Amino acid sequence: MAVLLIFSLCAIGHAKVVGLALNYKNPFNPSIGETTKIMYTLDQSSGVTIYIFNLVGKCIKKINCPAGGQGARLGFNEVEWDGYSDTKELMGNDSYIACLISEGKVIAKCKIAILK
Repeated sequence: MAVLLIFSLCAIGHAKVVGLALNYKNPFNPSIGETTKIMYTLDQSSGVTIYIFNLVGKCIKKINCPAGGQGARLGFNEVEWDGYSDTKELMGNDSYIACLISEGKVIAKCKIAILK
């Protein structure tokens, strides 16, 4: 009698955002303590880095979310931004682009506005 063994290999792909990445409150006013929440749904747990750029392309904020932690879990995630840069500078009236990166791939983008 012969025994046939079948192994199924599941390729682990890059995380994807299901639907749109959104943020609320938009616009927001960080000078009076308001924040915005960047919200998205991941199809798998994966490390995510959110880069926030000004409109001339300078990265002003980097938010790391390790796999399985806040902002990098399977399902719904939200990450808060207080309107301050990595150098603790309060950002001014302008539009900004949040770019979500997982495993070196852009998985989503959203536009954020600050209005004081």
